[in-house]
Amino acid sequence: MTPEHERLAAEYVIGLLDGDDQRIAQRLVENDPGFQAAVAQWQARLAELDATAPPVLPGAELWSRIETGLDEESATLRVEDPAPPVIPSPRAAFAALWRSLSFWRVAGIAGAFASLLLALGVGLLATRAVREPVLIAVLLTEQNRPAAVVNAFADGNAELIPLEAIPVPPGQALEIWTLWDRA
Repeated sequence: MTPEHERLAAEYVIGLLDGDDQRIAQRLVENDPGFQAAVAQWQARLAELDATAPPVLPGAELWSRIETGLDEESATLRVEDPAPPVIPSPRAAFAALWRSLSFWRVAGIAGAFASLLLALGVGLLATRAVREPVLIAVLLTEQNRPAAVVNAFADGNAELIPLEAIPVPPGQALEIWTLWDRA
């Protein structure tokens, strides 16, 4: 039931309709079950008022006063300024954004993309972060030729990189000795 039909049903029950509107309402009562139900509801609501007074048709003078009053009221309504525009508060705009499914979809995709970029960036930085030795020593053979390079790192580890094959006699082990700086 449309608001227009609801208003028409109320005016039909009260007796405010005349002419074409009266005929339209009468046809709707005869043909439209929804309109019939609305008329019945209005009759039930207004039954107590209806029972208190006999029906009286308004005179021509009353109708002219009503029409004059309506004309004055409509003229007054046209002269007044329209209602100021409603500006939503920032809090209402934020609440609408917070409930927006499209906002959360975009935020989720952006968050996933940012996480992926962060993971790739950390991975690339980790591979580029090469340990730098704090001390490098070249070990020489008895013939004064480089045999190996020793790298010492700040964390206490050392690395031996042989430059040529170092013969180790059977039953013996290769040892590297370092001396601490006495200075």
